[in-house]
Amino acid sequence: MKRLLLLSFILLGALGSAAQEWAPVGASWYYTEQFFYPIPIEIDYIKIESVKDTLIAGIPCRKLVKRHNPACCDRPLTEYMYSENNKVYFYDSAFSTFQVLYDFGAETGESWSFLIKDYMDPTDTDTMNVVVDSTEIVLINGFPLKRMYVTYHFFNETDPSYTYNSTITERLGDEFYMFNYFPEWAFGCDGNFAQGLRCYEDSVIGHYESGIVDSCTYVKLWTGVRETGLSKVRIYPNPAQDKITVQFNEKIPPEFI
Repeated sequence: MKRLLLLSFILLGALGSAAQEWAPVGASWYYTEQFFYPIPIEIDYIKIESVKDTLIAGIPCRKLVKRHNPACCDRPLTEYMYSENNKVYFYDSAFSTFQVLYDFGAETGESWSFLIKDYMDPTDTDTMNVVVDSTEIVLINGFPLKRMYVTYHFFNETDPSYTYNSTITERLGDEFYMFNYFPEWAFGCDGNFAQGLRCYEDSVIGHYESGIVDSCTYVKLWTGVRETGLSKVRIYPNPAQDKITVQFNEKIPPEFI
């Protein structure tokens, strides 16, 4: 009996360690990416990958690189992050320090905050407060992970505050986008934007798909000539004068008509 209890504690400890570690080297996130223009809306993907251990301001952290950036989030292509005491920190060059992005130790009714420097007005500092509305434990590939249902509250000194809801899960982060916040000016931005987590993968919990699209790298682009969500597309002649022919190697799905 004692051996069984000891084994249970060891297993729970291992699962807890797996749940808490943030961005192990090799971890990858894939998010749906959309655009305001053209019509019909194009779809691509944003990938973030943890590539190495490094030191920033004397703190051991992980270096994360992006395939490209959402235009309206005002974050760099390279991120530096670490986790400690159930909190995930990100390096913010605007303040030359690390800030708390997620607090997985927070319970219902508790909150955490971070500061946002306004890109258009460097003297303006705003506050994002994240309130935990409820929590639950979910199983992802057999691992129990804490999921928090939260409300983001944005405050500044000149405009009315605004709020929006999201879901944050251990290891996955915010399931809309890792950095699910926007500077004040971004609400007039017409660039590309994230639309939800497609896939997450690391060497501990393996591969996870949310199911919002058919694959991690699904693409549907209507401008230019690129591989799309269809298997193959042939466009000819190139260059063209009066007309072009578009040939598909398989039946066109309804969403492409």
